[in-house]
Amino acid sequence: MALVDIARWQRPVPAFVALGAAPLLLSVQYGLLALGDDRPGFWRMLRRAIQILTVLFPLLYCSESSPLCQGLGTVLCFYFNLRLLDVLTSLRPSKGAADDGWDRPTTFVAFWQRILQTHPTRTTVHVSPYLAQRAEDLRTLVQGQSFYCVRAGRVVTLAAPEPSKLRRHLVTCQSVATWYHDPVGWFAQRQQLRGLWYFGMHALVYCLGVCLLLWSPLSPLILDDDAANQRKFAPMVFPALGSWPVLLSNAVLGFFFFWGMNSAYYFYYGSASWLLGFPLPSLFDWPYLATSLHSFWSRRWNILFKDTFHQAIFRPTLRALNQRHPAHRTRNLALASLAVFGVSALMHEHMLLGVNQRTSGHALLFFVLHGVLTCAEVALDHLARALWTAVSPRAGRNYSHVMQTMPVQFVGFVVNNLVLSWTAPLFINSYILGGFHWLLVPYLPWLPFVIHGPRWL
Repeated sequence: MALVDIARWQRPVPAFVALGAAPLLLSVQYGLLALGDDRPGFWRMLRRAIQILTVLFPLLYCSESSPLCQGLGTVLCFYFNLRLLDVLTSLRPSKGAADDGWDRPTTFVAFWQRILQTHPTRTTVHVSPYLAQRAEDLRTLVQGQSFYCVRAGRVVTLAAPEPSKLRRHLVTCQSVATWYHDPVGWFAQRQQLRGLWYFGMHALVYCLGVCLLLWSPLSPLILDDDAANQRKFAPMVFPALGSWPVLLSNAVLGFFFFWGMNSAYYFYYGSASWLLGFPLPSLFDWPYLATSLHSFWSRRWNILFKDTFHQAIFRPTLRALNQRHPAHRTRNLALASLAVFGVSALMHEHMLLGVNQRTSGHALLFFVLHGVLTCAEVALDHLARALWTAVSPRAGRNYSHVMQTMPVQFVGFVVNNLVLSWTAPLFINSYILGGFHWLLVPYLPWLPFVIHGPRWL
């Protein structure tokens, strides 16, 4: 049963309108920024009204023929607004410079480069060090290091003395891949692929991985309309800890989303990075090897969105809470983290509403639950450290070393994956029942053999 149903409100529009609404409205935002963000009155109210319209557009209008365009347009509308919020909060004020602010975008291309390019936080900078924002961090992290140049098709060593030259070289750089950490990138770099061929290879390999999952006997994915209609009225399996087949099916779904998001990311975002000239960050860092929920969400899963949420939601919220309640910094950290999970929940519900016209609220419950569990996990870690130190101050200094030992890490790995498999239906089922999972892989809507497998023969 749907908690919210907006099908009666939506009006059909051509596919190109559904897909182009977000870029068009963001281009209008550039015009308003070019006039000056510090203008009072009408211009500021107009900019805020356009921001609200950008978010509401996918809920009021839907693509009349292409769910793929509707899905992409819905994601772009919400994500571009977060990136625009990051741009607005990082602009230098007119009467002085911010600590780490950016100059106001002076050209249309510079504006879109700033919208699309994200910068790693301290927890994810090791994955994409070439995206460091501060000049001194950039020089420390990348100067003298080896990177794969997508333009040249070879490994290069960056030793330019000036940050401006470093940034110009880093536009086409990727981290040097290894066969055990990034086998797809390692293969593409061994073949010395360049430009769009490099990103297309990533998209194709991850798409083939998704096809194998579709044909797997453990895959519960919907392959035809009859099965979809049956599943829409089936009860959701939650919790799932008592059934190992269900846990394995949830793991297959998790890998489907993992590989599918990688395929769509390199197909769309990789192409945009090459055409517009900004470095492409890594999207994941082996999320299934996480040993805690905090590590999963902060360092490994969907790093692009994580860094955007950190800059646009977490930092402003934490700064406001610290100014209001300076004596409760630990509580402020927890509330700022919960705010990030809350905005992420709204974003996913927004996508479900835009594409499926209805939502049951399961995605909202998933992110609220994981936000509470992550904060509780961090609190338990601090409590265990305090108790360990109280029992033996000398042993307390070795607490971090003990937590990094192989047995403790293995237990954390098992517990973390059990929790993820247990809660996976809350997140995944809502997308599957509406067919949203087909939008993750750019090739699937045009390949009937891939969708139906051997039965198509």
